[in-house]
Amino acid sequence: MQDVMYPLCALINFTAFIYKVVALRRNGRDPGTVALAASFLFITATFALATPAVWERVDAALGVPNITALIYQSCVIIYTVLIQMMLLFWMHPTTKQAWRAGRWRLILGVVTLPLMALFFSLAEVDEQRTRDFMAHYAGLSVLSIYVLVYLVTFTIGRIDIVRLCLQYAPLVGQQWLRRGLHITWVAGAIGIVYGIARFADVIAPAFGGDPTRWEPVAQLGALGTNIGTIIGLTIPSWGPHLTRANEWRRRYRDFRRLHPLWATLTAAYPDIRLPGMVPSRYAVARHPTHVGLWLDRMVVEIRDAQGQMRDHPSVVEAGGTARALGVTAGLKDGALEAVVQASQIAVALRDAPPRPAQTSARAAATEAGMYGGQGILGEVAFLVDVAQALRSSPVVARTLLTIEVRPAVSAAVTG
Repeated sequence: MQDVMYPLCALINFTAFIYKVVALRRNGRDPGTVALAASFLFITATFALATPAVWERVDAALGVPNITALIYQSCVIIYTVLIQMMLLFWMHPTTKQAWRAGRWRLILGVVTLPLMALFFSLAEVDEQRTRDFMAHYAGLSVLSIYVLVYLVTFTIGRIDIVRLCLQYAPLVGQQWLRRGLHITWVAGAIGIVYGIARFADVIAPAFGGDPTRWEPVAQLGALGTNIGTIIGLTIPSWGPHLTRANEWRRRYRDFRRLHPLWATLTAAYPDIRLPGMVPSRYAVARHPTHVGLWLDRMVVEIRDAQGQMRDHPSVVEAGGTARALGVTAGLKDGALEAVVQASQIAVALRDAPPRPAQTSARAAATEAGMYGGQGILGEVAFLVDVAQALRSSPVVARTLLTIEVRPAVSAAVTG
């Protein structure tokens, strides 16, 4: 795990650091973003140094066994304090208020680092332990004090992060920032689990326990709290791209569902079609950014076609018949209206000859009672229901059988 996951975490955090540095250069150096970027740098150092191969080389270069443990655990303390300060910068309206609120956190961090260095220097940790340093040495009298100082500050910091995120999240209007804060407090809670596992490293030897038994819990906790934190703190930046991707996926799905209905209507009423608009479904692969425009245009042209057919006697009769059949079938509201309009389209395609378009798409939609108040998204959803009803509704099929073809219309159609 340490040989693979730790370097991977270091790379991910360093990528996040570079991303935030670029954001600083582009958007200005607000204290919250500076603290966030710095936190990614320190946690990058933490996972890089905790990688056994790097640990061995740093120890050899400095000539002190296990000195790397002191360095990377000091980075963890700095990282934790930076996250706390970042949240305070976000929460408080002024930088001065944030510094004032973070005073005790800064003091705790500043006191912890020299205390850790002091107790580490007094401990006898001459045997290099790159994979189980805490579990192996935590039971020693002097080093146990070092571990306790480290863990108390770390755990207090994680509890504070959970508290700050829970306090701040309900006040946030931006959706992805709110989600990020919830992810961050969950990651903070995982960090508390890590702290408990490390506390057990100190306590277990006194009762004859073997700390190495839950070493995997501690390592997974360290990975979980870091990965969760990096997701939570960066998701406000990249989360909106997920929203846009999901929006495109939804619009493309609706485009595919409406395309057969649109193609049928524009073939029957060719004068409604705007040249160069809404090509085949497969053209989306060449012009993916046009989906929204094409979908909106499809709605307009479908409504234009309905405007041409709405006054034909067969269509009017089909509306009343389909409504009665739909009510008998237990349909109501939007589902009933979709079946009614699908039945009218089916009968019109069979009986109603095209005529010059005289009614705008918006007027036709308003007369249909489905456009006003719902906006284009509601209109698309409704027409998708109409297309589905046209394909498979038994009410539409029964309406077609009930409404006879009018001889005069049939003659007009056949020429």
